[in-house]
Amino acid sequence: MDQQTLQLFSRQLAHWAENAISQGRFPFRKVETFPSLLTEKGEMHPPLVFWINRASCMAAGILILPPQDAEEGVAMGRECARSLGLRHFVTWAPHEIVFWEERGETLARSKTLPLSGTENAAAGFRRALLSLMNELKVLSVLGAVPPGRLSPYYLANLCRGTLLSVLPGLAEDCRAARGENRLERGQTPEILALQKGMMTLLRLVGLTAHDLLLPTVQPEGLERAMRFALDNLPPGPRRALLMPEEEWPLPAEEAVAFHHLFRRLVQLGPGEDLTRYPRFLEILLDHETEALGGFPLPVHPTLAEGSATLLINPDRLHRVGGEVLETASIPLLAFTSLLRDLHGLPPARMQSESVLTLSPEIRPGSVSGTLKDTDVPQVREHQALAAQLRSSWPTRRFPLPPRTPRWTWEFLHLLGLAEDGAIIDLHLPDAWLTADFGAPLIELIKEQFTLNRLEVNAEAPLRIRLIKSMDKEATARLIGPQGSKELSWQRICSEHRAFLPLGLHLPASLFSLLEEGFLHLPCASSWPDGNERELYLFSRSPLGRLLWETVSGCRPLPPRDQVREEAVLRGLPIPTGEILENLRLLPGTDDTGLPRQTDFDKELALWLETDFKNPEASRSPARRQPLRRAQKIPISEELAEEIARSVFVDGLPRFPEQYMYGYYRPRLVEYSFSGPLIAEEEFFDRFTLRDRKGRLLDVEGTETAQALLLASCDGRTTVALPEDRHLTATIVERYRSDLKAMHRNLVQQAHVRLTDPQAADSLASMVWRSALLPPWKLVDI
Repeated sequence: MDQQTLQLFSRQLAHWAENAISQGRFPFRKVETFPSLLTEKGEMHPPLVFWINRASCMAAGILILPPQDAEEGVAMGRECARSLGLRHFVTWAPHEIVFWEERGETLARSKTLPLSGTENAAAGFRRALLSLMNELKVLSVLGAVPPGRLSPYYLANLCRGTLLSVLPGLAEDCRAARGENRLERGQTPEILALQKGMMTLLRLVGLTAHDLLLPTVQPEGLERAMRFALDNLPPGPRRALLMPEEEWPLPAEEAVAFHHLFRRLVQLGPGEDLTRYPRFLEILLDHETEALGGFPLPVHPTLAEGSATLLINPDRLHRVGGEVLETASIPLLAFTSLLRDLHGLPPARMQSESVLTLSPEIRPGSVSGTLKDTDVPQVREHQALAAQLRSSWPTRRFPLPPRTPRWTWEFLHLLGLAEDGAIIDLHLPDAWLTADFGAPLIELIKEQFTLNRLEVNAEAPLRIRLIKSMDKEATARLIGPQGSKELSWQRICSEHRAFLPLGLHLPASLFSLLEEGFLHLPCASSWPDGNERELYLFSRSPLGRLLWETVSGCRPLPPRDQVREEAVLRGLPIPTGEILENLRLLPGTDDTGLPRQTDFDKELALWLETDFKNPEASRSPARRQPLRRAQKIPISEELAEEIARSVFVDGLPRFPEQYMYGYYRPRLVEYSFSGPLIAEEEFFDRFTLRDRKGRLLDVEGTETAQALLLASCDGRTTVALPEDRHLTATIVERYRSDLKAMHRNLVQQAHVRLTDPQAADSLASMVWRSALLPPWKLVDI
């Protein structure tokens, strides 16, 4: 049974089951297809779950649909059953329905229903389903696990189910509060809803664990009772779970849901066994940490005796010796604080939502974590940010450009806060090595720090490990996609800052050209005069393009009259004077025509004593595409940029946000994925989309699928679309109309500037792709 048939068959069984339940013959209240369950083997999605009470996480049974034999579904069934507090589950194989039951440590068949192929298939399946449901009526009573033996995964699924059920209502209430100016603008409603829901959940769990809430509390008084009860918690969780006066209140429906969870927790009595509390909280945090802004540490922190450890956006509770300082989102700090309390660990010395609010008095001896905020602060914030840097760097000022992202300010602040000799091990966005705002960072690091490690790969952000002391004799290890290199820190400090990205990204065979003196990093005083032609041709060679991409961060190649200025600024390696003089012997001038690029490339390879023919082939795929396009389409970047400025003069349309401005607060449905999406399957009016991580997304409606495909092309990870499918179809059609008009203008502009029709079409395609607009095949339907 393929995935599409599995989903269709599951939905049909659920439809029949719902009809039977509506007639009042069964104790079940709901049948759910492919719910998300947290299990010991990871997140699983069983085809069907029969619920007695979904809000209380009381399941009657689980149905697994293996492709062939009943035994193929045993592993999933066993894990899902344990995570829902059951000792039984059912597998529906092509020829039999098998009821499985856990008896101690063994798993055995308790009953088998054969499936006959002699009657009408639909009638036979429906009859078999009713027999299955009749058996589950008995098993739902006899097969439930006693409260004292429930798995921590059951408690995690119970709490997560409540959280997921309240998020849409909280997000809607947040939008309404903003519209009425009851809530300040800032983060998206979805993020605020998650923070509100998670904090309410953690407060409820913490107070229940310490038995500080009266069982008689009512839904309308739940938050008020929690506010007063929080004062009786131990100091650590009391501070982390604090309910500020300005926090917006729970809506009535969501308060009922949390009150139901509270009564269920009291009913199960997990407080009698507090060891299950930290375990199920760790399970829940492990699943939600990414949404809360948590990331794995680069390495377990190394702590000097008597020093404090500062953890930044940690993904879980890390046990380190000595005092602990933490900065993270408020829910993440609440998680770690509550876990410390339940594990009997001392509270963190300090917790803060922002790195920039840390005071100079903390002086950590070890800093580890991830800086991730790439938003650019508004101009009015710069004065406050600069004042904060003066507290950590009282004798130094940093000339940061206006477009400097927030994490850079945070990084500079951390570097100043760390005590002398501190070890700083962080994950950072990798663009700063070649960005303009990275220059003050590298200058500071060269002056007062020792680089121990610089590492980047496709699976993780750039990792940097620094020691806050100067050791010119130290060796820095650079690990990039093409392997690792060990370079003298003194040599790195004496070179242009481009030496770092070159050492990190170039393969050893090309980096050796720098080491052996065939290439060098120029400066204004050593720039070779009289070789403008040769240096221009070198910048357009495969090697020159590769080097330029590496030191400039894939900026467009500079025009001929700016090669000298840009090469000195960016640190573009160029051949030595002797090699340039030999290349000068090639015939050709501006008047008679420059040498052919292929002839120049052959001569360059000869004088560099290397037989490379396609240096970009050794690069990582992520950085190869722009160069491949440049070779394939012999069109200047200047012309492409000129056309882009002309066509996109009013900016690019933002879909779907920009197209919903004319509609008053439509109900939205949020979709999460790792874009861009690809259409996999279509069955009647249901579509299966796949993201770049291989995860599948099932949606209903052609217009919804098309909207997701279009919106995901810019690499975003979440999209909120109208619940009303007619509205979705309307905004998709408007977006396509705008894109088609833009494309027509783009093609016209390209043909006006180029006489060759094929070259003009290629230029238009290149400009369209570079703007991260949807592929034309998704637009022209």
